[in-house]
Amino acid sequence: MHSIESSPSTPAKGMPLHYKVLIGFVLGTALGLAGHAYALDAAWIHSVIDYASKPFGQIFLNLLFMLVVPLIFSALVLGVAELGDIAALGRLGWKTLTYTAVVTAAAVGIGLLCVNVLQPGLHMDPALVQKTMSSNVLKAGEIVSKGNELRLMDLLVNIVPHNIVGAMGDDKQKLGIVFFALMIGIGLVMKPTAGTNAFKNAMQGLFEICMHLIGMFIKLAPYAVACFMFNLTFQLG
Repeated sequence: MHSIESSPSTPAKGMPLHYKVLIGFVLGTALGLAGHAYALDAAWIHSVIDYASKPFGQIFLNLLFMLVVPLIFSALVLGVAELGDIAALGRLGWKTLTYTAVVTAAAVGIGLLCVNVLQPGLHMDPALVQKTMSSNVLKAGEIVSKGNELRLMDLLVNIVPHNIVGAMGDDKQKLGIVFFALMIGIGLVMKPTAGTNAFKNAMQGLFEICMHLIGMFIKLAPYAVACFMFNLTFQLG
């Protein structure tokens, strides 16, 4: 029986990745603060941001985002197929739903607590705060208006995608991908044939490829974090 768990690999030699990320965080912050203090109006540093640090950070995020859909799809299909029992899927679904609700509530609570205690942006330059808020006021208004239009039945209906290819290209329809993957997994459980086993093996291969690529891309995280912090601290000071 196949398993979606990756095989254990030999520990990488050298400095652990999280230490490298921390170094990138500190280095990017220090360089950004120095640039903000001493070269805020220098043309060359804006060129570095526009043609190096900002594109590199965005490319890093895009490398990870492009694997989200195939990773979610293959992992869910394999996870359901490995259960081998539709009744077990129902029990697992309720446990997952409860866990998601509890963790989401905890995340919202932590966010509200941090905002009220730390009050981010309180000590920033008022002109910079006003500029940042004015540039995002339209987007904030759009989010509020969309939120007011949400209805429970619309959310339930939209979980079932009418076009799975369109759902894969729309960040607002990720639940549709989850539903489609669950249906495919259930189909694999209910119809065990040579053809469905071949499809299951293909999903196993897709999952392993995605995990391997993520392992490659995540090695760029220290440099991406340095770029993010450099861009942020140079702009905000």
